[in-house]
Amino acid sequence: MENKDIWDNEPQWERPDAPAEELAKLRKLLKKHDQKTILKSVAILTALVLLITCIIVPMTEMLHWNPDQFHYDENFSDLQLTLQAYMELFYPGKEVTFIQSVKTGYASYDLQISIEDDSRARWERLNATLERSDLYFEAAFYEEDPRDILPFRQLKDYEQEEYLETLRKLPEYITIRAAVTFPEDVDMAQIFAFWQDYAWSDAEYPLALDWVAVRNCATGVNRRECGFSMNHYGPGASSVNDDYPQFHLSDLNPDGKYLEQHFTSLLQYSSGQWEKGRGMDVTPGTNYYDAVLEYVEENGVMSYGCVVSGSPDALINLLDQGVVTQVRILDGWLDIE
Repeated sequence: MENKDIWDNEPQWERPDAPAEELAKLRKLLKKHDQKTILKSVAILTALVLLITCIIVPMTEMLHWNPDQFHYDENFSDLQLTLQAYMELFYPGKEVTFIQSVKTGYASYDLQISIEDDSRARWERLNATLERSDLYFEAAFYEEDPRDILPFRQLKDYEQEEYLETLRKLPEYITIRAAVTFPEDVDMAQIFAFWQDYAWSDAEYPLALDWVAVRNCATGVNRRECGFSMNHYGPGASSVNDDYPQFHLSDLNPDGKYLEQHFTSLLQYSSGQWEKGRGMDVTPGTNYYDAVLEYVEENGVMSYGCVVSGSPDALINLLDQGVVTQVRILDGWLDIE
């Protein structure tokens, strides 16, 4: 008998061809699934981008210094108040009048700062950048030299005689800015009286009182000189005064209390901004403003001298009358008015 494979009689199965209609449906389903996946991915990515750009980035930027933030006053940005206080405390006769900012990136801005010299009615422009709360200047506020840094240092006799001789030679149409030193420290009531005697055009020897130097440390302590200006005062409303009384002088009073408040408010505001990491540093690593505040709270707001502007004869008169013990010339210009 012939041997045969037992499977030889098994039917042979062939894979049936899938109907074209079914394949088309399957392809369509797969295509829809892919489209949904892609759309979901795009939606998720879009949501993430919007979340980052519209919520997370603005929220983190709020932690940095924004030059267009008006928190304390509706007329002055926080940055302008900070620079106004800094300028007034350390730069006699100069004032920040306007700041223009242009956003350049994340918490980064280009700044153009307008500075006015009160006595000379002259304007300067200073370029700066603000990057993540750090302020960088392209140049100093003005050219620094020893007479600007230490205007009230004790003069040698020959130095005072040289300054006096220069004043005697100058014509009356020249305006001189000078640092004048009092025989002894005076309080703010005496500063008001000094201002009343000289800061009027009908005074015999009129003077502009540009800046009042305030004693800010004990003898032997090395601390940068500071003071304030009396050139800008008036009844105009200023909401920053609600938090810092007389930050902007609303008036001058004979007992000098407004002047005391003005000076301490400049320090308090500057200290608060410095502690937030948004202020102007004076002594690296140290809160200069609090140190001065502590000193004046214990010793009072007392002045040892002023920066004044006037004719040569007006300055000579201060020496002749014994109102001041020394006059140091800082600047001079032709008065054509």
